[in-house]
Amino acid sequence: MQDARLSAVKTLLNINQKGAYSNLEIRRMLSRRFLKGADQAFFVTLVYGTLQNQMRLDWIIDSFAKNPRRVNARTREILRVSIYQLLFLDRVPDYAVLDCAGRMAAALTPGTKGFINAVLRNVLRHPEIIDPARLADKDEAFRLTYSVPKDVQSLYEHAYGKQKGRRVLEKVNAAPPLSLRVNLLKTSKEDLASKLEGDGFSVKMGTVCDAALFVSGGGSTEGGIEETTGFKQGLFTVQDEGAMIVSEAIGAKPGERVLDMCAAPGGKTTHLAERMENTGEIIACDIHDSRLSLIDSAAKRLGHSIIHTKKCDGTSSDVLKLGQFDRILIDAPCSGFGVIRRKPEIKYQKVDERASALIDIQMRLLKNGLALLNRGGTLVYATCTVHPEENENLVRKTLNAAGEAATICDMTYTDPLIEDMDCFFISRIQKG
Repeated sequence: MQDARLSAVKTLLNINQKGAYSNLEIRRMLSRRFLKGADQAFFVTLVYGTLQNQMRLDWIIDSFAKNPRRVNARTREILRVSIYQLLFLDRVPDYAVLDCAGRMAAALTPGTKGFINAVLRNVLRHPEIIDPARLADKDEAFRLTYSVPKDVQSLYEHAYGKQKGRRVLEKVNAAPPLSLRVNLLKTSKEDLASKLEGDGFSVKMGTVCDAALFVSGGGSTEGGIEETTGFKQGLFTVQDEGAMIVSEAIGAKPGERVLDMCAAPGGKTTHLAERMENTGEIIACDIHDSRLSLIDSAAKRLGHSIIHTKKCDGTSSDVLKLGQFDRILIDAPCSGFGVIRRKPEIKYQKVDERASALIDIQMRLLKNGLALLNRGGTLVYATCTVHPEENENLVRKTLNAAGEAATICDMTYTDPLIEDMDCFFISRIQKG
């Protein structure tokens, strides 16, 4: 377990100090394969759990540190990981947490062992101090309890309403379930569920999307499930159910010509191929060869032959050379505030700065998409954010400026309170 804790601290330092992405850093660390079995799952729990609760953990550290600004980054990270275990992980004995914290201090930041030990012992001695509920300002208590900055709270309350927005924020401050999209061209939900149960997983049927399954147990991390025979045979894809709803919203039918303008890594592209019964044509675009290869690999594994990848920038006029399409999916690059449970570090970044850097790109993608759409065709513009300037405001503004005869059929957010899915914005547009 010591290696898992030390690996978690080093990973968190890369995320918080060097700007690394949590999901990629976790994959990189696991790929080195010096963590085995339960240590892998423990490491993942520590990284995500500490990130998800970072505001609250820092508030606790600062409550006991005489001069919080003098707590260096390595010391703070050791404290964050250790306090997270003390507060949130019942199965870890307190003495083991303190012992490992001392050994990590000796390895990473010599001379701080006494300070770290004192803070951790104070956390154990004074539960009344570390409870945000003691604060008179109940809004501040809510934000600290769920580690939600005020501007992120405002985004969710705008998208879902004040009361529901808070319930959603409570939901997304926890680890997401592991959901799979069954490749119904190769197997059925029932047969795949039986196969996975034989591999030691617990399986629950999804109720919102026809192809969704939820798995747990049996080492059910994304990396673990991708080691199964069923994955290698192309029987399923790891995908959040909210993302499945995006693909379903476009209503693609067999024989149609479909464009996925921002396709990599290919989860929604391959879902479209399955919805189309692998009949018709899908052009899948991205600007990086390495990311296009991910789509090609996924299509090959799943047995899809109608997906044709093309290196193309959807924001440029070159994309207009692709011709006309019956349906178009724009899964636009966005600020990502709808998937903060998968990338918790995002919620501590400045909301408007992340959004403003992308709005021009999003508008150009949508404008070009409208130009490529056949009369009577359907376009879905989607993001994994809850920022209105990237979503409903952008769609209305772009349609008004584009001069195309297009109608907004509906605009909605997926509901994380239903089957624990991510937050996606989906706008369905029809060209007259």
